[in-house]
Amino acid sequence: MLSLIITSGYYASLVMTQGPTNGVSVLNPAMAVGISLVSLFRNGASAFEWLWIFTLFPFIGGLLGISFYELVFKKVTVSVGVRHSSLIMKDIED
Repeated sequence: MLSLIITSGYYASLVMTQGPTNGVSVLNPAMAVGISLVSLFRNGASAFEWLWIFTLFPFIGGLLGISFYELVFKKVTVSVGVRHSSLIMKDIED
């Protein structure tokens, strides 16, 4: 199982750093914008056809992360913290 985790992490880092070589898509937004700017000279305005994806989705991911933190993570940690502190108080009283 550990080798599967290491292999998938290695493959993900390769995909993120290689860019569009060998048919691999770009997962790094900064690299996508740079490649679009360079291909602007070669292909014209069609280079920016899919650029909106790389500018919009990091913000959507950030909003999803904030909502997950507020709606799920805080509630779980508060409920676990209350249970944990009540267990500590029971140990102290005994």
